[in-house]
Amino acid sequence: GVVEERMNTMFLFVSAGQVNALSSKARVGSRCGYRRVRPEVVAMAKGRDKLPEEGLVRPLINWYPGHIAKAEKKLKEMLSVVDVVIEMRDCRIPRSTAHPLVEKWVGNKPRIVAMNRSDMAPEKAKVMWRRHLADNSLSVFFTNAQKGEGVPQLRRAALQAGTAMNEKRKKRGLLPRPVRCMVLGYPNVGKSALINRLVNKRAAKSENRP
Repeated sequence: GVVEERMNTMFLFVSAGQVNALSSKARVGSRCGYRRVRPEVVAMAKGRDKLPEEGLVRPLINWYPGHIAKAEKKLKEMLSVVDVVIEMRDCRIPRSTAHPLVEKWVGNKPRIVAMNRSDMAPEKAKVMWRRHLADNSLSVFFTNAQKGEGVPQLRRAALQAGTAMNEKRKKRGLLPRPVRCMVLGYPNVGKSALINRLVNKRAAKSENRP
C-alpha cells in the first residue's frame, strides 16, 4: 500500500518528482495534487532531493468537473417535468453538436431535432441528415433562428407532440394545460434565439459567448 511517513510534525509527499514536506495541519494527499510515496521508496527519499519516476504513485484524476455534474443533475430534474424536448444542433457540424447522452436523458419523451443555421449548410448534407435521423425515428427541422426560418413548423410539431400529454390528462378528468417544452444543446448553437422566436418575444438573453 501507500504510506504516509511522519517525520516529526511533517508528512513526506512527492509532487512532480520533488520531495515536499507539508505541515501536518495542511490538507495533503492526491486531492491537492500531491503524489504519495510507495513504502519501498521512502527510505530512498530520505536525504535526497529527487525520487525515481518509477517510484511514484499516479494520483486519481477526476475528469468530470463538479459544475458539470451539478448541471447534469439540474437538467435531469427539469426533464422530469417537461413534455417535449427540442434538441438543437448546428447544421454545419451536426455530429459534433449532438451530445451522446441526450437519448438516455430524454428517455421516452418526444424529442425533436432542430438543425440551426441551415442556411450555412449544403443541401446535399441536409438531405442526408434528414434521412439518417428519420431512420432513427427522430423528427428533424432545419431552422435559421436569427431570421425565424423554419421556426413556425417547429413550433407546430412541438405542440402536436405535446397533445398526448393533454389526452392523458383528459382521461384522468384534468383540464388541459400548456405544453412544457425544453430546448437543449451545446453553447452557441442558437438556443436563445430559437426560444425568443418560439415565444415571440425576447424571453432569453442571446449572447456571443461560450
